[in-house]
Amino acid sequence: MGIRGRLIDFLETQGIPYRERHHIPTYTAQQEAGAQHLPGHRVAKVVIVMGDERPAMFVVPADRHVDLNAARQFLRRGEVRLAREGELARLFPDCEIGAMPPFGNWYGLQVYLDDSLAAEPDLTFAAGRYDESITMPTAALERFSHAVVARIVEPAHRRLVAA
Repeated sequence: MGIRGRLIDFLETQGIPYRERHHIPTYTAQQEAGAQHLPGHRVAKVVIVMGDERPAMFVVPADRHVDLNAARQFLRRGEVRLAREGELARLFPDCEIGAMPPFGNWYGLQVYLDDSLAAEPDLTFAAGRYDESITMPTAALERFSHAVVARIVEPAHRRLVAA
């Protein structure tokens, strides 16, 4: 069973309401939002940050970027950077590169959820493939991913990290 099947099975087993979304292949969360006619602040982008070469998952709105200074503080690491494609492929072998769902705990990663997303009633995110997404209640995502909710996006007037 691939990640999509694992995800659907989990949602159904837990009784979590969800909606599957099939769309044209998209390669960024912002493209995904556009393809589904959703505002960027309602689509979750998963960003893997390497802190002293150890990965952590940051989940931010599609229209925002991870603040690496905030990531450094949360991770309590000296050096932080974005994960490279090869690292993503190794960390998420059952996902297309960059299309991993925000359940980092399934892969042994701590999940940090931006507080602006935590305030949304539901979120849409990639389901392991470029052409499939899931929409589910944010509270369930937060609970079942064991997310730490925090302010982790850059200030709106600056661009620190291109994604």
